[in-house]
Amino acid sequence: FVFGLAYATSTVPPAMLTAAIFGNKDFSSVYGTVLMFMTIGGAVGAPLCGFIFDLTNSYHTAWLLLSVFGAVATTFYVLSTRLGEKRRTW
Repeated sequence: FVFGLAYATSTVPPAMLTAAIFGNKDFSSVYGTVLMFMTIGGAVGAPLCGFIFDLTNSYHTAWLLLSVFGAVATTFYVLSTRLGEKRRTW
């Protein structure tokens, strides 16, 4: 159950949010760009956390950094959702 929920969380919402924010026009190219930026976090995050642990012998700094990145991502999500709503009313 948890694996299915986690897998669905990483695959379904990006497509739904892309359509909701940018619309269906040129969906495939916009979704490809969105997905590229989403996968950068997964590709860089784990090695970066390991590197930070090797330097500091603790995950404290990594968790702090990930919290900051999470807050920035949430801010961008809220802003893009609001801009998408404004764009649809034009």
